[in-house]
Amino acid sequence: MQAGKSRANLNADDIVETALTLIRERGVEGFSMRQLSERLGASLGATYRHLPTKDALLEMCGKAVFDRSWRPLRDGEDPLEWLQAQVMSLYHVLGEHRGLASYVMRRPQVSARGVADPVHDVLLRSGFTEEEAITTGLVLTLYLAGALLSDFEHSVTVETGDAGALVAAGVKFILTRRAPDGAAKPAARARKPAAPRARRATRR
Repeated sequence: MQAGKSRANLNADDIVETALTLIRERGVEGFSMRQLSERLGASLGATYRHLPTKDALLEMCGKAVFDRSWRPLRDGEDPLEWLQAQVMSLYHVLGEHRGLASYVMRRPQVSARGVADPVHDVLLRSGFTEEEAITTGLVLTLYLAGALLSDFEHSVTVETGDAGALVAAGVKFILTRRAPDGAAKPAARARKPAAPRARRATRR
């Protein structure tokens, strides 16, 4: 272990980035605040002074994942094609961090900011009524949560390329079928998402 860092030498960005690295390596259940402190080269007490609980840390990690997986809608870009691409980006990023999807999808303060609010805004811009946007956003959020929990939390072996293609087709189907008359719909041929390499997830 490195010489312990003082509280002043620690910052939230370093803590979150290191925690995300550990989650990618070990999963949410496979690392502890003590292991995080050791990786940071800080004392356990210093880490807890910044983040009093593991839940507080995971909330920050969830927000960081949402922030890095979403990008602004560009001028002239088709809103529903953009939305489809962003949902798939979030699917792949959360899938790389085993256990984090289960955490954030059960916490509205994280998932609403990361999924529901941006989805609602872009659906309204695409011609959906308020009621249609709320309903479609809920369907998309539940579909994404179910896909993440099924593919990355419970499967013994996950072929993420095949799973990603199926999820992309499902997202496109939801947006196409629920789009109101006159609203732009995703292109007939959806862009195939970049598929991460197949990996093995073990049951715990």
